Amino acid sequence: MPNSSTAPISETSLEPQTHYRFNSQQTQRFYQALTAHWLSIECLRLVEICNYRTQTLNIQHYETLHNMWANNDERTLRESCDVLEVYDFVQGYLVRKIFADVTEISQWVHGEEQGIVIDERPEDNWDYFVKTARLHLRPFDIIELFLMGPWRTNMNSLSYPPDKVAYFRHRGLFDTGGLIDIQDTGNSPDPWFSVFHLETDVGLKLMATDKGLTNVWAYFRNKWVMQGIRKELWLAESDEDIAGWIRKFGEGRNYSSTNKTSPHISGKSLCREYVSPNALGPSN
Repeated sequence: MPNSSTAPISETSLEPQTHYRFNSQQTQRFYQALTAHWLSIECLRLVEICNYRTQTLNIQHYETLHNMWANNDERTLRESCDVLEVYDFVQGYLVRKIFADVTEISQWVHGEEQGIVIDERPEDNWDYFVKTARLHLRPFDIIELFLMGPWRTNMNSLSYPPDKVAYFRHRGLFDTGGLIDIQDTGNSPDPWFSVFHLETDVGLKLMATDKGLTNVWAYFRNKWVMQGIRKELWLAESDEDIAGWIRKFGEGRNYSSTNKTSPHISGKSLCREYVSPNALGPSN
């Protein structure tokens, strides 16, 4: 599978690091994970556009979504790892391939810059745009844009889609959200969702399996991201296979101590007793 990263776009390798051919069971797992994350995207879009009787109700719906992404008790450890790997490939690798040119931002957001153009540096605006686009593009959108990319089309033809602003307007990128009748609290929900949620979901499951893996997961995820160690994941047949694989990684490097928290590539801890939505700031 191709490699992806939680680092800024300019620091991310866009080239595949490993190659591995799926069997039928692994293909089924891939599409199951893809569909699971697709459901998460659709739920996020629904929560964002709905009208609410009170602000408290709005916050509660977002908190439910944060748990769905970052503390999903309906998935096994292996299923959570599958979802994370699918995200790395589809929302990570393919999206960065699609949006590789920083100078094209005006083609996608012309006339709708408010909330998207947030900084004077073009690289920062592009990075924020791509991270926001991930929350609006469905898997079939990403595959369509990838297949119709400039490397696939005749150089004399128009780039795809011809009206890029309308493309994202149709997918809700510029929507301002639903209405709230009663502002019964001064608090507001955290609308940001990212790969960090999915990493946390795996980390919490590992911690529930073996607290000795708490520290290992951060180191392991760094290696997963930077070196593309995917083959063992898809060969795993159970949660214990996953835990054993990560445990072996930690034992070989003396990372199994739970007395300290090792940094993730994002600089945040991946394992904690409670997942606070406010702690999950903008990431990938």
